[in-house]
Amino acid sequence: MSASSSTANLAAPSQQQEQQQRHAHLDASNSTAAGDASTSSPSNLSTREHRRNASALSSASATPAGSRPSSPTFQEIAQKAVISAVKQVDESKLDPHPDSDPDDDDDEHERERRRLAQVWAGAAPTTPYRHLFVSWPHQAIKKTFTIGVSAEDPNPPIFDMPQREVTERSAASCVLVTKHSPINATVHIIKGVRDRGDKNLGKPVTVSAKSVLGNVVLKVPEYHGSRPLHLRAKTTKGDLTVFLPASFAGLLTWKSESGTLKLSQAIQARYKRLDDRAHKHRGTAKIIPSVASGNRGDACELINKSGTITIMEAGEEKKHEGCSVM
Repeated sequence: MSASSSTANLAAPSQQQEQQQRHAHLDASNSTAAGDASTSSPSNLSTREHRRNASALSSASATPAGSRPSSPTFQEIAQKAVISAVKQVDESKLDPHPDSDPDDDDDEHERERRRLAQVWAGAAPTTPYRHLFVSWPHQAIKKTFTIGVSAEDPNPPIFDMPQREVTERSAASCVLVTKHSPINATVHIIKGVRDRGDKNLGKPVTVSAKSVLGNVVLKVPEYHGSRPLHLRAKTTKGDLTVFLPASFAGLLTWKSESGTLKLSQAIQARYKRLDDRAHKHRGTAKIIPSVASGNRGDACELINKSGTITIMEAGEEKKHEGCSVM
């Protein structure tokens, strides 16, 4: 009796344990099914994406340093390209020229505006420059030039590199040189911003023409600057003809070995000889202004070996026959 009761007591706990395990298994199955249902429902899609992103981040952080990351998908590459393109468009709207300095653009615009204003104000037919040098040994120089103190230096030079000794001693210059050809040039001089109100004489404005075997015709229609105007024309074998502006006021020197000097009627009225006695082949005189130009200190030097030296006032181009020999 005691043995059977003890056996029954031992069997009872085992049956209870089996029942408990069976109930636990059923509960686990129910919870798993509920979890799958909640995951597959549309309302929990965002939660599933967050869990997937979190697992991806955790797996990426858990990847060893030496391991190779997985290659991006085509969708990820396309998304990055779209984001980069949108960012570039936004930056271009904010700054269309990111590499340019706005101050440089303003300065360039101001220089161009000033240059155009000088051209129209001075009625200059060509673009003004500060220093011009033309050296054509075997070609005639027949052009119209425009220079000005406040004009820009061309870089690179329009014709030839200006001579350093000329640019250092001149506020503006136009130098023309040829050997075996003639020169027929008209040089306009505009009144720049730096000339206004300048009471000091300062550096002069230089206009020079030189030929060896050719005639030289040099015209300066007008000049209203405050700086002195220096004109120089020279030829070995040929005639010299110079047209002075009405405002020219200063010293005139001329020299010719076998040539003669001719003056127009307007220049004769302004010509005051400074020599003690007249000389046939050289002379020094003062040209008084026909308009009020003050004591500017202009100078004109004319040299040839053989040929006629003719001095006229600007605007007398058609009165060449009325010149008198001095």
